[in-house]
This record gives sequence, C-alpha cells and structure tokens, in this order.
Amino acid sequence: MTESKSQNVVVLLQLKPGDRILIEYGIRIAAMFNKELCLCFNYRVNSKSETENIRARLTTYLLQIRSGITEIQTTTLLTYEPICKLASVLADKYEGIFIIVPARNYPRYADTLHRSPVPFLFVNDENAVVPEFKNLILAVDQRKQNSETAIWSSYFGRFNHAKIDLLISNQTKKTIKKHVDINIAFFRTLFQKLNIQYEILRAQKTGIDIGLEALYFALENKYDLFITLGSELTNPLEIIFGLPEKKIIKNAGNLPVLIINPRKDSYVLCD
Repeated sequence: MTESKSQNVVVLLQLKPGDRILIEYGIRIAAMFNKELCLCFNYRVNSKSETENIRARLTTYLLQIRSGITEIQTTTLLTYEPICKLASVLADKYEGIFIIVPARNYPRYADTLHRSPVPFLFVNDENAVVPEFKNLILAVDQRKQNSETAIWSSYFGRFNHAKIDLLISNQTKKTIKKHVDINIAFFRTLFQKLNIQYEILRAQKTGIDIGLEALYFALENKYDLFITLGSELTNPLEIIFGLPEKKIIKNAGNLPVLIINPRKDSYVLCD
C-alpha cells in the first residue's frame, strides 16, 4: 500500500470463493463512508513461499473491481503480522478504520478484536445478498462505552440515511438504571442533533443477556445490521461457556454483526 493518509475499509481475504461476498460488503461500506477500499491478506509462516501467487490473486481481485467500479479507490496489502496485533497494525500503520471478516472465522480473529481500536464487521461469506444497511438495531446496556456504538451507528444514519432502533436493557436496580438512562440521553442528543431517525425499544432482559435478545429480535424483524459492544472483561464462566459476542455471531445467520471493542477508544471517521 502506498503511504497514503486516506482512511481505509479493510477486507481480510481468505483467497477462497467467499472473498467475492466479502469484497462486495467492502465496496458498499467504502462507498457509503467515502473511504478507500483495502484488500488485505495476512499470510502465515507456511505461506511465505507463496507470496508471489498471493500477490497475483490480489491483483486479479483489484483489476476486477476497477473494471466495474471507478468511483472507489482500491488498494491491496499483503501483511505478515501476528493475529493478535493485526487490527492495531492495520489501524495505526495503514489507516484502517473498519475491518470486514467472515463470521465463521470469529475464533481466529477474537484475540485481535479484543485489542482493536476499530470495529469488526462479521458477515456470512456464503450469503450472496449484501444488505443496504438501512434498518439497524443496537443493544444498549449500562456501560459508558455505549457512546462508541452511538457514534458508529450515527455514521450509518448520516451517510446512509439509516433508521436506528435501540433495544434498551431492562434494568431495575437504581444505580445501574442511572447509567442506562445516561446512555439513552446521549443517543437522543446525538441522533436529534444529526437528524437521524431512531426508536427506543425496551428489552425483557438485563446484562449480557441483552445482546442475544437483541439478536433474536433483529432476526425476527429482518433488520440488516446488528451493532453491539464486545466484552469488556472476561471471567472464568465466559471462558468456559463462550463470550456473548461469540454466541451472537454463531447464531446470526445471514445478519451482519458489527462488534465494537469496549476496551479501547474507537477511532472515528474523518469527514
């Protein structure tokens, strides 16, 4: 990649048939946010001897995109980074602002997601229909990092005129409910300021269960994007039974899931 300071929507490719779907997602998101598209392959030690063949495959993808789409700047990137550091390197060194990966590869990218300063979009790379991202739903709990989901969802409202529904955690304990109410107020203020259409919905569950309830509600009502925070802390039970985001992605089917890491301040889009 050239030494450009333009922000990039990064598609992490597998060099498999599903790449076509991942690239289509990348094209839609890059066009929506008016960003460059980066086709990236992060190779492993045993693939080093194949780098020239990999470069050729990436070039083929690049030429196919450029032959049909001229309004999006597209580049390729071949990296060799430890998975745990990949997202941070893409963000800090290559101006990656948004990363797209196959949902079935969540276990591979879980570690770098938990260190990432940019959101990950997990998609079904066997589903040929790429959504228009017009009807979004968020799971909102008591964590202060919900401000990050508010900001990222607002980009879809601003640049794509999306409607955003907020499924609010059903907290009854006063101290926790206070934090939920603060988050609701932040969403309202931001969305009203930006003239974004939104609706507040009340969940039945609390805590980590709100994510799965929001997912099933999204699937039942045919939303085209689900946005949620990842896990802030892990505990022994989560390690044994799986983090909430793992369960969400596993059960999302064709619904794309945008995970925002609450452990780091998210980078923002430059207008």
